[in-house]
Amino acid sequence: MRRFGLVGLLVVGLLAAPAWAGEGASSIPDPLGGAKNVALQAVRNFCITWNLDELDELTAEDAAYEDRGPGSFKEDIQEIKKMTAQIKGQFQLSVREIVFFRKDDVAALRARCAQNSELAPKTDLWAPAALPAHIGDGVGCFVIAKEMRDNKEVDTEVYIFVVKKIQGEHKVVYFDNS
Repeated sequence: MRRFGLVGLLVVGLLAAPAWAGEGASSIPDPLGGAKNVALQAVRNFCITWNLDELDELTAEDAAYEDRGPGSFKEDIQEIKKMTAQIKGQFQLSVREIVFFRKDDVAALRARCAQNSELAPKTDLWAPAALPAHIGDGVGCFVIAKEMRDNKEVDTEVYIFVVKKIQGEHKVVYFDNS
């Protein structure tokens, strides 16, 4: 598993910035690999810039949200877009850690969460119909963020994105949160 703290996220952001901007991306090699780059873009668009249009573009049509079935994440993105004016600005997320993982890392990540008092209650992420059913040969991105309201930490959130290559393109195929 590869971990990035806040400083690591900033460094990764600087490395991947041209790919995010869409300019010059073809001339700069992707140091993280296509799946990890898409995962970082999804984190940026969901947790930092709240750019749901870009998140939607990164998401496969049949992407699942939690155990709700194919297409449920796309549907959720559309619903959130409708509520954006109400939600935007009410809360912010402060990303604290990003961990990339593969199927073989799930048990260790689950055990790590079980040992952490803030993360232990987030057991729904590890249910058989949740992440374990969707990771397959994909790359997972486990994000720990603090939910902020009025500049105060109110909750620890966990977000999981799974990215797979579909028809030659890396896409988010699964999303879950605590």
